[in-house]
Amino acid sequence: MRTITSMQPEYLLPSLELVEQVFTEHENADEGKLVRRLVEEIRSKKYYLPELELLMLEDGEVVGYVMFSRFHLGGKFDDRLLLLSPAAVRTDLQRLLQRSQILTVGK
Repeated sequence: MRTITSMQPEYLLPSLELVEQVFTEHENADEGKLVRRLVEEIRSKKYYLPELELLMLEDGEVVGYVMFSRFHLGGKFDDRLLLLSPAAVRTDLQRLLQRSQILTVGK
């Protein structure tokens, strides 16, 4: 059964591993590591919103991931703008609507 939930402590590492794996498979190992570091950096900043770091779980395994975080333009609007980055779905489940399901929850 698939469920969508916000980030929980036990999924911090598995979500990083999924993001790295998906971007490695789609692009290359350097891209996978780069996107993983992006997630780690966003998590460490003031604009991180753990309630909008969303997971799709299938039988307790992370199979989908999206992160929304705040950002600003010229020091303004930081409480009104959200950035979606990154989004990842396990490669074998892509193109089966899973990403759109998790993005819909983020709205």
